[in-house]
Amino acid sequence: MTPVNDFTFYWTAAEKFVSGQNPYVPAVSHSYVMFAPPWILPLIGGLGALPLPVAQLIWTVISVAALLTSSLWLWDLYGEGKIPWWMGLLIAVFTPVFMTFLMGQIGALMLFGLAGFLRYEATKPYLAGAFLFLLALKPQAAFLAWPALLFWAVLGPRWRPLAGFFCALTAATVIVIVLRPGVFREWWTMLHQQQVALYETPTLGTILRHTSGIAWMQYLPAVAALGWFTWRSARTPRWRWESYWSWRVELPMLLLVSIVTTPYAWFTDHLVLLPALFYVAVWLKGRVWLPIAISFVTINAVALALVWKQALFWYTWVSLAWLALYGVAMMNRHKLTWWEFFASEHRD
Repeated sequence: MTPVNDFTFYWTAAEKFVSGQNPYVPAVSHSYVMFAPPWILPLIGGLGALPLPVAQLIWTVISVAALLTSSLWLWDLYGEGKIPWWMGLLIAVFTPVFMTFLMGQIGALMLFGLAGFLRYEATKPYLAGAFLFLLALKPQAAFLAWPALLFWAVLGPRWRPLAGFFCALTAATVIVIVLRPGVFREWWTMLHQQQVALYETPTLGTILRHTSGIAWMQYLPAVAALGWFTWRSARTPRWRWESYWSWRVELPMLLLVSIVTTPYAWFTDHLVLLPALFYVAVWLKGRVWLPIAISFVTINAVALALVWKQALFWYTWVSLAWLALYGVAMMNRHKLTWWEFFASEHRD
């Protein structure tokens, strides 16, 4: 069996899981292994009972459906009326979309989890929290969303989304433990054997580790981001958390800072930034702001060229470019300085 793309690793893990084997050891035909946490296995286990080509087709159909549904839900949240043709063009140009499908990655499911949470957090909070289970398939990609959810639950107080998330996560965990009791130990062993933390992912942390020669420097940007979030949240009065905190407005910023500072992420993980793209694009609707459009196209073109040439390490600057582009747009929208952009919550 020759790997088709990253989905092959998910399928191999699922096949081993349903046949009672350790899902965190490589197949005989290749040396790669799935890194996702064990609670993904109940979600993908059924695909392991199918031939790889059939499972690959079903996975692609599910991913396309997740992307389209997420886009419609995000447009309902940020836009108005029917989704315009140019929004479809923006999504198609966004490099992480193309690369997610090319690599067979799980970014579309993570995006679906974010979109579902945003859609239902005000009306069906338990369901909204359950949607966040999909984001937990790669919890590090949007790691600032987790302390924000906790702050919101405590200071809001709004416990039902948090309860919905933990119920979904617990259910998946219990299922996988019942079917394979030692799976978490096997996962942890694999992470150490494969030295996953030392992979050269396109992140600031990897650059710091390389330039300093100190392994723990890889986590410094994430620690700084958590410090920034705590400081920024402490500046927000409790009554604002109770009455004015808006996930619709705040989540794009949290996603961007998470992607910039996470110690481990790949270019396909940038698909979770689609809410930020919608937020900016809808505001620019009807405004002639050519520099933003040119910058967006240029970033995507260069990013695609870097990925195509397999210069993944040099892809690191792309997340910073997304944050800078978003910052320029939001500063103009809300008449903010750079200090205000980073220091205070944003409001429509």
